[in-house]
Amino acid sequence: ICLDKIELDNFGVLEKDMEHLRTLETMTGKVSIDGAGGTRVYMIHIKDNSVFGDLLIGCNQYGNRRIHYTSLSLTPTNVRGHNCDNLTWAEYDRYLQYVMTYIRRKYRIHLKHDNKRIKYMEINCNISLCAPYAEYDRSVRLMMSFLPKTLRSDYVQRSNPKKDDNTYLRGNQRMAVTIYNKSAQMRQKNPEYKQEEP
Repeated sequence: ICLDKIELDNFGVLEKDMEHLRTLETMTGKVSIDGAGGTRVYMIHIKDNSVFGDLLIGCNQYGNRRIHYTSLSLTPTNVRGHNCDNLTWAEYDRYLQYVMTYIRRKYRIHLKHDNKRIKYMEINCNISLCAPYAEYDRSVRLMMSFLPKTLRSDYVQRSNPKKDDNTYLRGNQRMAVTIYNKSAQMRQKNPEYKQEEP
């Protein structure tokens, strides 16, 4: 049981090259800029999807107050190239050093991350199955029924009706529990992986 996707915030922006970011916005489509920047209200959104997921840097005006914000999302796919293995916080923390250097070189944004905080996290547990996923349907439904009442807003999504490949989700606005079949991701990582289909 380790971390899957995480979103960090509370970075300090020491420096940003707006001219370079506008060039990237025009040339790559990975950068979008709303507003004028500087001390006025603005938002910079970088969708890298390679070394990291998304980086948001912005400033909102609330009456006479300006609130600056930042957030950065990372997934195991960014770190390992696939989403089959989880990461420890120490692995993410080491990888973050590389991400900060990458952002500074590629996007010319210098972030200070001494005071970073975890804004969002997914804790993941991959379980090897002895039978096709569909055979666990009743057990999973029973397990989900034991969750606390605060997580009882039930949602079952049929992601592949022909194979009865259900995704189960129960949660609220703060927390959720999801169970789904990861066979397709396993085959992507290891083409030789074979599991009897449901």
